[in-house]
Amino acid sequence: MIAGVVVAALSGCAVPPGQKASEAEVASIARATYEVPGPGHLRVSYLHAGTPGGRAVVFVHGTPGSATIWADMLLHVPKGMEYFAVDRPGFGDTTPRSAETSLAAHAAALVPLLKRLAPQRPILLGHSYGGPVIVRLAVDHPELVSGLIIAAGALDPAQEHVYTIQYIGAWKAVRSVIPSFLSNANLELIALRGELDKLAPGLGTVRCPITIVHGTADTNVPYDNVPYMTARFVHSRRLRLIKLDGANHFLPEMHPDALDGAISEMAS
Repeated sequence: MIAGVVVAALSGCAVPPGQKASEAEVASIARATYEVPGPGHLRVSYLHAGTPGGRAVVFVHGTPGSATIWADMLLHVPKGMEYFAVDRPGFGDTTPRSAETSLAAHAAALVPLLKRLAPQRPILLGHSYGGPVIVRLAVDHPELVSGLIIAAGALDPAQEHVYTIQYIGAWKAVRSVIPSFLSNANLELIALRGELDKLAPGLGTVRCPITIVHGTADTNVPYDNVPYMTARFVHSRRLRLIKLDGANHFLPEMHPDALDGAISEMAS
């Protein structure tokens, strides 16, 4: 019974509404993998579409989630662009499927892909938990990034709250009987405030262009994250805010047009 309560509590953001792509269309998108050097034998799975060698954009999903949340956008890649969408460690087809709670480790998992795209430096687009992941990468490896698009990004430590049911969900006995993607998401969220505290000193070092896209009706990652970001990205060469009045958290599925516009503007 406890496991059922935990699953219900954690499933609120697990099934986003609005995606138009069918299962067959999602399956038609090319998939590949790469290995991440070091311990753990991490093999990252990713989707890719568009013009080979075109202007690259790397998409990073939230928690829980997978690369397939970007399917609608990968099925309609603008001419001259190439899109890559990764399954973060702990999700999708990336293996092993154990949880990873370090933002630095999630950022490091993207480095082999970005180095493969060199000398072109891609635009990074991160949704929700993917927001702090791409910021962490820009802090740790600024030479690999040309710009950041933070969609409904969770950056403000003060906005992160952990509830009793989440700690119950982290018990080993409970984790063993709930879906691994929910368990992994829960462990990420429990650790997120501490990870954002570690990230905070680096925000002022990010110099690449940044676009923030956030809905005012987002109840998963409140709009109050926006002033935190705008006050701290003080050295970005160009900081732009796209405020989506009345929009909720599910921007990749519900507002791909706003994200398309942000990509087009940054790539120009």
